[in-house]
Amino acid sequence: MFTLKQFLRWGSLFAMSMLLCGHALADWNFGDPAKWVQPPDLSDKGLDVNATEPIILADDFRCTQTGPITDIHIWGSWLNDSTRISAFHLSIHADIPADPNRPSMPGAELWSRDFSPGQFTIRTFATANEQFFDPKSNTILGPDTQVLQYNFLIPESAAFVQTNGTIYWLDVQAVANVPEGGLLGWKTSSQHFNDNAVWGETSASGGPITWRELIDPRDGHSLDLSFALTTVPEPSGLLLLGMGAAGLVGVMVRRRCRR
Repeated sequence: MFTLKQFLRWGSLFAMSMLLCGHALADWNFGDPAKWVQPPDLSDKGLDVNATEPIILADDFRCTQTGPITDIHIWGSWLNDSTRISAFHLSIHADIPADPNRPSMPGAELWSRDFSPGQFTIRTFATANEQFFDPKSNTILGPDTQVLQYNFLIPESAAFVQTNGTIYWLDVQAVANVPEGGLLGWKTSSQHFNDNAVWGETSASGGPITWRELIDPRDGHSLDLSFALTTVPEPSGLLLLGMGAAGLVGVMVRRRCRR
């Protein structure tokens, strides 16, 4: 039979393991804890902006609490709903503030990671009648309706640790499967922060990217992109949860012993 000490120990370990498993398996939902959220624009004003190689998109955000980014969630759609599985290259960059001659843009790369199929999860998030925008040609390429949420989970040991109050850029590029092809668009957001999102083109040589502002071709308005950044609970939170679970087990044991 377990002793009270063993019950307390196993109760604490169980609580922490359950919390970590929930983090590893769960999609992100509105209302869940997050370090930064720019929700997708599901109205007829929303656009899906081509983010398929060689096009790359980026948007800025501010750190609100020092700590690691262990989850990155983005919303997107495929041109003409021709859904395919794609690989992704995600990176986080320093901020180059705007000056009178140019907009703000991503600076030095601070973190990057490639995600192959099977290393991220996808779920159908919503349906919306929207248009697919290609910034290179500055044209609407066609419609789409299926809004997908892509969830990228990052081991804490490999996560980027951001500093409170600092502005960073999240860069996203989809790498379409060959020969299936297809174009994935990063969905615009209904929430705006700081400066416009930007787009550029990558090259095989790895040369510098010329960044340009993202502007809605229909009305000239600014565009921002939709994403959520989250983190694992702080160690103190895990400890409190474990202590709470252990305490509950202890109460149950004491009640059992009084019978």
